[in-house]
Amino acid sequence: MSFKKSVLASAVALGLMSVAAGAMAQKVVTGGATLPQGLYTSILPVGPNFSYTGTGSGTGKSAVLNNNSTPFGATNRTVPMAASDVVITSTEDTNYAAAHITAPATPADNWGPMLQMPSVGTSVTIPFNKTTTAGAAQALNFRGTLSNSVPDLGDVCAIFSGATNDWSQIPGSNRSGPITVLYRGEGSGTSALLGNFLNAACAAEGSTSNLKGGVWTTDTQTFAQQFVNNTVPSNFVSVTGSAGMRDAVFTAQGRIGYVGPDVIPTADLADATKYAQLRGFSPTIANTQLAIAAAPVPTNANAGTRSAWLPNFGVPSNGYAIAGFTSWVVSQCFTGTDTNDTVATMTTFLNDLYDGDFDATITADNFVPLSTEWKNAVKSTFLSNTSGRGMNVANSTVCNGIGKPLQ
Repeated sequence: MSFKKSVLASAVALGLMSVAAGAMAQKVVTGGATLPQGLYTSILPVGPNFSYTGTGSGTGKSAVLNNNSTPFGATNRTVPMAASDVVITSTEDTNYAAAHITAPATPADNWGPMLQMPSVGTSVTIPFNKTTTAGAAQALNFRGTLSNSVPDLGDVCAIFSGATNDWSQIPGSNRSGPITVLYRGEGSGTSALLGNFLNAACAAEGSTSNLKGGVWTTDTQTFAQQFVNNTVPSNFVSVTGSAGMRDAVFTAQGRIGYVGPDVIPTADLADATKYAQLRGFSPTIANTQLAIAAAPVPTNANAGTRSAWLPNFGVPSNGYAIAGFTSWVVSQCFTGTDTNDTVATMTTFLNDLYDGDFDATITADNFVPLSTEWKNAVKSTFLSNTSGRGMNVANSTVCNGIGKPLQ
């Protein structure tokens, strides 16, 4: 699917779902992360089966953890699943367990465990708009080895922390003039993935840094919260949404930002005069796959941990340097009469996803399908229980008499 066709298809799908929402109740009410929103509106069965509302990862997690369908445009509906680019935090796990597993207020509040499984792999690209001092478009590659003569990952760190604010401060860039850093003003999984990379790639800057504690923090969805007093440097400008970021970068010289791959024409991913290389790798699908491949499939020893299924990639050992998984957060247990056929509809979609039915669409939207090994691990753990781990949806032993109420 071409970039323009993908955008059009997503828009049509969103329109169809809005019409359907007014006409009848969907079987599955869901939403959350905006990074994969275009993809999900392409592959989720539209109309009476699914509705997907892009709210951001944090709101999506909250909706499924609290069974609150209001952010997804529905009233008094079960939220069986939501999309998130960031892992469920230990605090979220603790609060959920206290309310719905270990100490529920009533037996009806015992909803059972909350699952989280990777969906697809993604990159976070670095779009920039700056010609050389001679006025020419020139590729920009931030090397992996620190250097005083060519751009390197240390320069990426300095740009996004505000320590570097002029292109002339980047050795060997052949550019000069003010740097304008664009950042997502709203909570964004893309911001969190960028922060995870910067946390691993950037040395602590010390007490004079603009950053809180002089370091980047992981899984922080609101970019401004990385900075002292939640205040970004004066050369930073807020934008909203992935498309908003992409468009804003290319409206004026000197700008640089970060954006997911889905809103970028596929050919442009390899154009280092628009999207920077990191360690010599452009954010192409193949190079992102190299990075994703470094993540080991969970084993029996660690399958019960969130980080095994949603690892922080930091700086991958190979391939494009800013990569990660986006995920589905899914309730394991349900109770009551399923008049909307919610659970069966959800599990059918998930089985299709991990059977590879949507791989062509995933690739066309510049995301990376999970490897066969990862797909099999997800299916055997969360859908079929052939792993014997007892973590599958509707496990009869775990869910005996408990679950999130269906409505």
